Amino acid sequence: ALRSKLYQVLNNNETGKVCVVTSSTSGEGKSFVSANLAVTLAYAARKTIILEMDLRKPKIASIFELPDEHLGISDYLESDHLQIDSLIRPSGISGLDVMSSGTIQENPSELLEKVNLDNLIDILRRQYDFIIIDSPPIHLVTDALIISRVSDAALYVIRQGYTLKEELEFINEVKKENRFSNLNLIFNGIKREKYGYGYNYNNSYYNAYTSQPKNTFGRVMKGFFSRF
Repeated sequence: ALRSKLYQVLNNNETGKVCVVTSSTSGEGKSFVSANLAVTLAYAARKTIILEMDLRKPKIASIFELPDEHLGISDYLESDHLQIDSLIRPSGISGLDVMSSGTIQENPSELLEKVNLDNLIDILRRQYDFIIIDSPPIHLVTDALIISRVSDAALYVIRQGYTLKEELEFINEVKKENRFSNLNLIFNGIKREKYGYGYNYNNSYYNAYTSQPKNTFGRVMKGFFSRF
């Protein structure tokens, strides 16, 4: 469903599209969404690469069980002689490549401001249908905002039962100030409750991976007042 929506957001006929995925804080599922979205695009025969551009706490390489000790994005941004092809690794899934974060640097924000990032994305646009960028949470560091200059759409992940309601005010500010172009929200981890007319979606196929222990009234009320 998310893949289909993304086609609409980015126009079905165009290639070389760049999506930056972010969230407010850690734990909302942005790396989970980035990785699985990239996989579904590859399954649909769209040549895709995912960039591990959370240069502070990278997760994408471990999701695809790739060794961490490999030159990557930070090394390319720091250098003027590295070849992009040497940094790209197959994910193990046909049609999906990975470029990992590379050597951990002390100045990731400064690296991302370099023109080398623009050059990198320009080259990848000519080679791939979709470029998915996993970026850091925007309410913790500004890296995602810096990266957004090379993106066609921003996918902002919020997670049911986890994202604090105060973060919605922050997201409204981000939208109002146009910090991202083409901002879209992804509502992650939805767990549907039992509604009227006999419908119960708690055990649906689509939500099976989010199954939790049975809620008690106290647990529900405790979470309700602090979480979105």
